[in-house]
Amino acid sequence: MKKNYSRREALHYAGAGAVALAGSGLLAGCGDRVLPPGGSGAGDPGWAEPVLDPASWWLQANYAPVDAERDAFDLKVEGAIPPELDGVYMRNGPNPISGESGHWFLGEGMLHGVRIRNGAAEWYRNRYVQTDLLTAPPSGGIAPPSSKAHPANTAIVVHGDRVFAVAETGLPFEIDRELATHGWYDYDGKLTTAMTAHPKLDPRTGELLFFGYGFGGDFLTYHQVDASGVLVRSEKIDMPAFSMMHDFAVSEDHVVFIDVPIGFNLELLSSGFPLAWVDDHPTRFGVMPRNGGNADVVWLEIEQCMIVHTMNAHDTEDGTIVLECARMPELWRGGPSNWETGKLWRYTIDPAGRTVREEQLDEHLCDFPQFDRRLLGRKNRYGYAAHFGVEREGGVLRGVNGLLKYDLERGSSRLLDLPTGHASDEVFFVPAEDGSAEDHGYLMGFGHDATSDSSYLAIYDAQAMERVARVEIPVGVPAGFHGMWVDERG
Repeated sequence: MKKNYSRREALHYAGAGAVALAGSGLLAGCGDRVLPPGGSGAGDPGWAEPVLDPASWWLQANYAPVDAERDAFDLKVEGAIPPELDGVYMRNGPNPISGESGHWFLGEGMLHGVRIRNGAAEWYRNRYVQTDLLTAPPSGGIAPPSSKAHPANTAIVVHGDRVFAVAETGLPFEIDRELATHGWYDYDGKLTTAMTAHPKLDPRTGELLFFGYGFGGDFLTYHQVDASGVLVRSEKIDMPAFSMMHDFAVSEDHVVFIDVPIGFNLELLSSGFPLAWVDDHPTRFGVMPRNGGNADVVWLEIEQCMIVHTMNAHDTEDGTIVLECARMPELWRGGPSNWETGKLWRYTIDPAGRTVREEQLDEHLCDFPQFDRRLLGRKNRYGYAAHFGVEREGGVLRGVNGLLKYDLERGSSRLLDLPTGHASDEVFFVPAEDGSAEDHGYLMGFGHDATSDSSYLAIYDAQAMERVARVEIPVGVPAGFHGMWVDERG
């Protein structure tokens, strides 16, 4: 029987507390994938991309979990960190504490963070999110997620002074800027559903808008938190069936829900991840006025597809809503190990005329679209995304081997290819302190050099699409999900 280790046990067996020098930083803790002196090797000129087993690729190569929590200080920097940056880059992702899981989405949440200040990288650390699933795991078998016993492994959310680790199957967990967990958060008992991994922070009003999907009769609930952090509204939205609704979009005047054809498959129940493509479930947009409710939602079908991540949405003078997103033709057909990659699409939604115009914008394979979030709900000219160089191979999700910049006004894109053997996580746009142009800022995200098995935090100039700094991480940082810049500049 596989043992679910507590955090204390995991750290004990990994030898936490031992101190070793690695590169220019002081590394606390030890275990697998501690890199050789210098933090990154010269690379193997004979390197070849590893062949991963489709049945468990998320446990292999740089997807594989690390076995301990660690701290490293005074990190080596190649290039120059822009001195105006002051904050913590955090990223969430799955890291199964037992070393095994039945799906990439099932590992316990682990946070990875780098503190940046005055042109230096002061520290790196990784910490498990202390959910009930981690601290009090089920005694045997597979237990369904609950509001407090879930991985919290998907994203980071910032609202006011609070920072949360989230997954869409339960309550958010409050964390701090040192990556410590302070427990689940339910807005003084008002939040009784899960929180999506992609809440939207309205930069004009300070409101946090989000939804939660459910596995029972209440399939969808919309929530609104005011600028002071009070949950002021929860609205149940009628849905005919469960849908794994991962993301949504908001404009200044509308909310757009995305009903997707991912549902339950009881034949997959024993795998612990019983979700798969449903042929007879349509893909729909549900358009609701920001000041409206369930009775005002207009549902509009589009060509069946899978939309996992949106970029942004905005209202137009003629009453339509324009939404850009990464669109996949399908996902998880026949089971959740079968992956697809998407392309950037635009949908022009006319709720009055009850029509949707569908338009592919670019040929590059992409996901994790980003933009300057100060423009959330308004028209943005520039967007960014992770680029996948090849379609999936045998169900395996291939790594991100480039970064894309879109000019939505001109209808063009620019690709920054990463060096051979390098892969990137999602990158997050951080505006420059004195930015006079929309794209004046930086893209930030973890990367991995497979030729030397070394991890790093990369910072790119978003205008020039050039790397300006590489922060060496003297331990492995597995590929993960969503990151966030927690700004300390006020």
